[in-house]
Amino acid sequence: MAHLGGIAAATLVGLLWVLRTIVVLDAAEVLIVPGGIVVPNPGFAGAVILAAVAAGLLVDPRGGRATWAALGPAAGLAAVVGLGAFQLASAGELSYYFWKLLVGVELVAIVVIGVAAARALSRSRVRADRTTRPLLAVALIAASVAATQVFGYTGMGRGVFTDRPDQAAAAEMVLQAVDAAQAVDAAGASAPTRWTFLSDPASTIHPVVAQQWLLALTGRWTHEANTEAEALTTMGSEVDDFARAATEALTRSPDAHVLVSSAEVDAVRAAVAPELSSRVVALP
Repeated sequence: MAHLGGIAAATLVGLLWVLRTIVVLDAAEVLIVPGGIVVPNPGFAGAVILAAVAAGLLVDPRGGRATWAALGPAAGLAAVVGLGAFQLASAGELSYYFWKLLVGVELVAIVVIGVAAARALSRSRVRADRTTRPLLAVALIAASVAATQVFGYTGMGRGVFTDRPDQAAAAEMVLQAVDAAQAVDAAGASAPTRWTFLSDPASTIHPVVAQQWLLALTGRWTHEANTEAEALTTMGSEVDDFARAATEALTRSPDAHVLVSSAEVDAVRAAVAPELSSRVVALP
């Protein structure tokens, strides 16, 4: 039972850490962020999760190891339902984090089904002896690994995930921002250390995600920079929204620069204070 206590303690610590993270964020904004993900089959995922819960309860009806293991996908399913209800109520549709959580719970359920199967075989009339136990373990591991490949082959040479045209356009926009930032850095006597990318909110990439990619690809990802990126969560599509975000970013430090699309750059420069306009940079 000691190992079960350790697992329970680790789970509790993880839940408390998640709670701590969520408390300091605006859940209504963060949990409905869109993102690129291959949407799984919800019916199949639900069937796997429910099968894992049922297998654990049937194999150990009196609360054995398989039952304890089944609590994982059961709690995960409750979280999926709760998140789905929250997203539907807030945004009217299911998005990135819902599907990501569903896939994660499904993967856990696959492992639990393997645990329940091993438990059932160990109790069958033909009990596994010392010779067959290693073979059984290898077979269960192989089956679990094979099952995970349903979500995409992890080997080389097979492209499972393909970009849609809008995703490719968003990626190109980020790369243009990186090129523009690096060009200014290379030309300046003292390279600016802070960049803020004011991407078009109408794009398929969220403004916060676009800024995070810029930080990562230019080697400027820090805790402070990531925290500042959260200010773009409520970014609108009007010139006033761009000007407000640009002013906020530029006034943080004298080496701060912002990147704006060429279609918006003149309007943003005209809207910010004159002493700030020279640090508003247009995308190529």
